[in-house]
Amino acid sequence: MADESKGITRREFLITGARIVTAVGVGSAIGLGVKQIIDKSSEDVIESKYDLESISKTDPSIIKYKEVKKISTGLKTPRAIAVNNDDQIYIALDKCFQIISKEGYILSEIKLNNTPSCLTISEDGDIYLGMQDHIEVYNSDGKLKFIWKPYEKNAVFTSVAVL
Repeated sequence: MADESKGITRREFLITGARIVTAVGVGSAIGLGVKQIIDKSSEDVIESKYDLESISKTDPSIIKYKEVKKISTGLKTPRAIAVNNDDQIYIALDKCFQIISKEGYILSEIKLNNTPSCLTISEDGDIYLGMQDHIEVYNSDGKLKFIWKPYEKNAVFTSVAVL
């Protein structure tokens, strides 16, 4: 349903939100706003030297939408979000990704060997998941199609796009 005063559809709103989340993730990954870093060798949380206090508050005058519904994934940490052509929401989480209906119901959950850091959906419905050093591609049913070979030893994917 479109917001008549702004002329924006729910899909446009979700896509814009996903783009913002991706931009924030990329900014964080390059050190512009990292609060905590996970030490991959021990899974211990390491405090960062960056001070985020100045950007931790949002000016209420710039908020254009209000939350109307919470979607529970049942898991701890969302890592990435994307929306497909049917307005289904894809969320990368702890060693899995979920496909959620536009009404907020979990349609499926696909288990993974590792935790994805980013994701996108192609026009034909393929799901591209950025893992730490490689990309995994799944079909629209959540079946693994292929795994790209690791980019390099210390690579870290923070965003993925399909043109």
